[in-house]
Amino acid sequence: MRFPAGAFNSKSALLVLLWISSLVAISVRGDGYPLSEQDFVVTLDDKNFEHETQASTGQTTGSWLIWFHRRKDDSRIVGNPPDEEFWAEHHTIVGAVDVSRSELTKVRFQIRKAPALLYIHKGKVYRYPKEDKYPFSWDTIKRFVAEEYVNVDAEDVPEPRTFLDEAIAFVKQCVEEGGTYFRLLGQVFAVLFVAAVVNQLFFVDRSKAKKTNKKQN
Repeated sequence: MRFPAGAFNSKSALLVLLWISSLVAISVRGDGYPLSEQDFVVTLDDKNFEHETQASTGQTTGSWLIWFHRRKDDSRIVGNPPDEEFWAEHHTIVGAVDVSRSELTKVRFQIRKAPALLYIHKGKVYRYPKEDKYPFSWDTIKRFVAEEYVNVDAEDVPEPRTFLDEAIAFVKQCVEEGGTYFRLLGQVFAVLFVAAVVNQLFFVDRSKAKKTNKKQN
């Protein structure tokens, strides 16, 4: 097949390139894009989480769908998010927590692996199940928020944690999980103490013996 001479010029080539670029952008968007970068998402952290969500004090701000992620590059959900009408209909606000910067919130909600999705609704926590039936896609997330959240176990909203809580928990964990270690460490110190005492007594006895020998000579 031959094209007429002059059918393609620099302007036509530019239009083709722009068209290809738009297709690439659409395909990338369809494969998912960082949720935490979207305008409708509220950024949450240890400092503002309870104030914004009121998770343990009645949730007068409404329900919250919260995305726990570790970096922007792993906070991707396939497809296009619902429009404002969907969120308004279900009185739901979307939030995102970077667990690498919000350790207290991560521990509070027992987020063992990110990304994870929680739906806090009417004083209860519903964990989005990460199974084949529930991939991280907006279609399944919409169904989960709209009706299927009742199919998972409801959990009570945990109380906010403080640094004092973390310190106490750390000490308790050390005692419970490191019992053998601490006993071994105690035995080592005991042996060193006994060795130090024996050495001191032996040193004293040798000193007395030297003094006695000098007097006899």
